[in-house]
Amino acid sequence: MDVIILSAGLGSRLKPVTNYLPKPLIAVNKSPLLYRHLQLLNLIADNIFINISFHAAAILAAISNPKVQFFYEPQVRGTWPFIKEIGSDCLVSEYIFLISADIYIDEQVYLSLSKDKLTPCFYFNKNKSIENFAGLAILKKSDVLKTKVNSLAEFILEFQETYDSKYVGPCYKNIATITDWDDANQL
Repeated sequence: MDVIILSAGLGSRLKPVTNYLPKPLIAVNKSPLLYRHLQLLNLIADNIFINISFHAAAILAAISNPKVQFFYEPQVRGTWPFIKEIGSDCLVSEYIFLISADIYIDEQVYLSLSKDKLTPCFYFNKNKSIENFAGLAILKKSDVLKTKVNSLAEFILEFQETYDSKYVGPCYKNIATITDWDDANQL
């Protein structure tokens, strides 16, 4: 399985912390989220692709993993152009696990990703709506390549009837919404 970790965002909602530290390297429970993703995904991923932009040098300096390939984007341009580009140029697996670097999910979600039993799905944190998309999905490479949509939201709308929907519920946190960092360190 190929993995795409989206980590090129500006981290605007977490300023002033993100003035000097990229959002994926913010520690939750004493470990940067990106480290946790890589530790858990390393067991199941064939290839890991990470897009970087803002504070790219800090992320490059922090990560040393032979499965990881970084893609520098000089301008933040949204997630879909990167997914579409990498889908046609680099991905080799039939399925793509897509995850935002700034979310914390229970490790059971990772453990449920068996290479033999993957099905396309979108994860939601409440009900099945774009606003509640949890920042993770299993996509079919052929769907990514054939669609003519211009955004991830449009992709979800196009395929939400054919892809499964799963709910991450209380095991999910977007770090941009955390207000009590003492609670965050208890995740």
